[in-house]
Amino acid sequence: MIALEPPFLYDIVGVGDDRFVWLDQEYPVSFLNIYSDSAWGHLSEWAQYAKKDELLSAASENMVNLYLSGRGHFSLTDLSLASRLLVRLLDGSKPSRDRVEYLCEVNQICLEFLNHYLKDLDQMR
Repeated sequence: MIALEPPFLYDIVGVGDDRFVWLDQEYPVSFLNIYSDSAWGHLSEWAQYAKKDELLSAASENMVNLYLSGRGHFSLTDLSLASRLLVRLLDGSKPSRDRVEYLCEVNQICLEFLNHYLKDLDQMR
C-alpha cells in the first residue's frame, strides 16, 4: 500500500476520552508513507499523526517512511502539473524544487516500492 502524507488509514478504531483509540498491531501489508514539507515537521504535534509519528521510530520490515523536502502536500499529486498557482496557494508557500522533478521522484519511489514487494510476493507463489 502507498499513502501520500497519510494522517491515518484504518488505524483509528474509535474515540475515547476525547482522544483517538489506535489499532495496536502491525499493518498486514507492506506500506510506503511519503511525506512532504507540509506535514513532516508536525507529525509529533498533530493528534491525527500520532501513530504515524510513533511508527517512524519503530523498526518494521513492512513499513517504509520517506520525507521528500522542497515541496508541499499538493505537489505529491498531479495537481502540480495542472496548476502551479493553485498548488502554491493551497500549500501556502513557494516550493524550492521543480514540480516535474519532484513528481518524477515520487513516481520512481512508488514504482521501486511496488516492484520490490510485488515481485517478492510473486516469487513466493
